[in-house]
Amino acid sequence: MSHVRWTYLVATLLVCASLVHLKGEWGNSDSINVFNYWCGGATLVALVVAIGEIVHAGTAGKAVRKAFSRAAHQQAKVLAIEVISLIDDVSSKVQRKDYSAALRALQMARRFLARLDARYAKDLTQHPSLTPLLNDAEMIILKAIHNTTSATMSREARHTLSDHLVRIKSSVETLERRGVEE
Repeated sequence: MSHVRWTYLVATLLVCASLVHLKGEWGNSDSINVFNYWCGGATLVALVVAIGEIVHAGTAGKAVRKAFSRAAHQQAKVLAIEVISLIDDVSSKVQRKDYSAALRALQMARRFLARLDARYAKDLTQHPSLTPLLNDAEMIILKAIHNTTSATMSREARHTLSDHLVRIKSSVETLERRGVEE
């Protein structure tokens, strides 16, 4: 039983004890007055119980919200770690010139970012560089895949892609740290 319920149980017992103690002073032999006296006492007990249940519901609701918040933070942390891992995978696939696999990993990273909790999604919109960086990185990889010549990705494109990937990872790490600190 919660501390709120114990409190209103004690308050109820105190009200009942005081009613029994004060019966001699307030109650008289008239049966209507005795009935009114005990009905008033029952009303006071019901009031104590109702107020106690309202307080208990509030504390229970707060505990549930806190538990869900912790779960959301943990999920955001896991998703951020997965995104960072996928971005590292994109980088290694580009180094091996496996652009199709790099594109798949980048698209999976984008899906993981989309699954973040709404609170973190707001933070994503506050990181205006993240979405354009993802778009630019995807376009660079798509151009490398659809390059009609047998040449690989140019040095400049690899450098730009690496810069985008590092900035994406930095933004996701900042986002994850902010989520853990809340």
